[in-house]
Amino acid sequence: MTPTELRERRQALHLTIRGLAALLGVTHNTVWRWEVERMGIEHPEMLEAMLEKLEAKNPCGGVWEWREPVAPTAKRKPSRAKGVAKTG
Repeated sequence: MTPTELRERRQALHLTIRGLAALLGVTHNTVWRWEVERMGIEHPEMLEAMLEKLEAKNPCGGVWEWREPVAPTAKRKPSRAKGVAKTG
């Protein structure tokens, strides 16, 4: 797979570089380097298989929605209002 083919397929899936990177489990810098030939694709057959799966899940060419993961918030104990006496 050439860098141009990768870019065209990513764009056909309506994915950003960050979006494709998140789906592949690599950094966005890695995808960018693949697309501008700064780094070779180490396992092109695996990338090809992943792109085929994404294309099969998105046959109509709809827009993928990818959002930055949100860190879970820590559960806090409910606080008592100031000046309220503890009962019981």
